[in-house]
Amino acid sequence: MATQKKVRAGKEFVFCNGAKASSLAECKAQLKKLTPEQFAQHVNEHKHDIYVWVRDCLDPKLAQTIKSVTDRNKLVALL
Repeated sequence: MATQKKVRAGKEFVFCNGAKASSLAECKAQLKKLTPEQFAQHVNEHKHDIYVWVRDCLDPKLAQTIKSVTDRNKLVALL
Protein backbone atom coordinates (compact mmCIF):
# COMPACT_ATOMS: atom_id res chain seq x y z
CA MET A 1 0.00 0.00 0.00
CA ALA A 2 1.39 3.39 -0.99
CA THR A 3 0.43 4.98 2.35
CA GLN A 4 2.98 2.80 4.14
CA LYS A 5 5.69 3.02 1.47
CA LYS A 6 8.66 5.01 2.71
CA VAL A 7 11.09 7.00 0.62
CA ARG A 8 14.80 6.36 0.96
CA ALA A 9 16.93 8.53 3.19
CA GLY A 10 17.46 11.97 1.74
CA LYS A 11 14.20 11.93 -0.22
CA GLU A 12 11.93 12.91 2.68
CA PHE A 13 9.60 15.85 2.20
CA VAL A 14 10.81 18.76 4.32
CA PHE A 15 8.10 21.20 5.34
CA CYS A 16 8.76 24.90 5.86
CA ASN A 17 8.44 24.39 9.63
CA GLY A 18 11.27 21.83 9.59
CA ALA A 19 9.08 18.73 9.92
CA LYS A 20 9.86 15.79 7.64
CA ALA A 21 7.74 13.09 6.03
CA SER A 22 9.03 9.86 4.55
CA SER A 23 5.62 8.33 3.75
CA LEU A 24 2.15 9.45 2.73
CA ALA A 25 0.89 8.74 6.24
CA GLU A 26 3.55 11.01 7.73
CA CYS A 27 2.83 13.66 5.08
CA LYS A 28 -0.88 13.63 5.93
CA ALA A 29 -0.14 13.99 9.64
CA GLN A 30 2.18 16.94 9.03
CA LEU A 31 -0.21 18.64 6.61
CA LYS A 32 -2.86 18.66 9.33
CA LYS A 33 -0.48 20.53 11.66
CA LEU A 34 0.46 23.33 9.25
CA THR A 35 -1.00 26.79 9.59
CA PRO A 36 -2.82 28.07 6.49
CA GLU A 37 0.17 30.28 5.78
CA GLN A 38 2.60 27.38 6.02
CA PHE A 39 0.40 25.23 3.79
CA ALA A 40 0.31 28.03 1.21
CA GLN A 41 4.11 28.01 1.10
CA HIS A 42 3.93 24.49 -0.35
CA VAL A 43 0.64 24.52 -2.25
CA ASN A 44 -0.66 27.56 -4.10
CA GLU A 45 -1.61 28.70 -7.59
CA HIS A 46 2.06 28.76 -8.64
CA LYS A 47 3.43 25.56 -7.16
CA HIS A 48 2.42 22.26 -5.60
CA ASP A 49 5.34 20.80 -3.68
CA ILE A 50 3.32 17.83 -2.38
CA TYR A 51 2.34 16.80 -5.91
CA VAL A 52 5.98 16.98 -7.06
CA TRP A 53 7.20 14.91 -4.11
CA VAL A 54 4.50 12.26 -4.52
CA ARG A 55 5.13 12.12 -8.28
CA ASP A 56 8.90 11.87 -8.02
CA CYS A 57 9.26 9.73 -4.90
CA LEU A 58 6.17 7.67 -4.18
CA ASP A 59 3.27 7.18 -6.58
CA PRO A 60 3.00 8.88 -10.01
CA LYS A 61 -0.60 7.70 -10.42
CA LEU A 62 -1.69 9.24 -7.11
CA ALA A 63 0.23 12.38 -8.02
CA GLN A 64 -2.00 12.88 -11.06
CA THR A 65 -5.04 12.63 -8.79
CA ILE A 66 -3.81 15.39 -6.47
CA LYS A 67 -2.15 17.60 -9.10
CA SER A 68 -4.88 20.25 -9.17
CA VAL A 69 -5.99 19.96 -5.54
CA THR A 70 -5.11 23.09 -3.57
CA ASP A 71 -7.52 22.66 -0.65
CA ARG A 72 -5.70 21.18 2.35
CA ASN A 73 -8.60 19.08 3.64
CA LYS A 74 -9.26 17.63 0.21
CA LEU A 75 -5.57 16.92 -0.28
CA VAL A 76 -5.32 15.14 3.06
CA ALA A 77 -8.40 13.07 2.21
CA LEU A 78 -6.94 11.99 -1.12
CA LEU A 79 -3.56 11.05 0.33
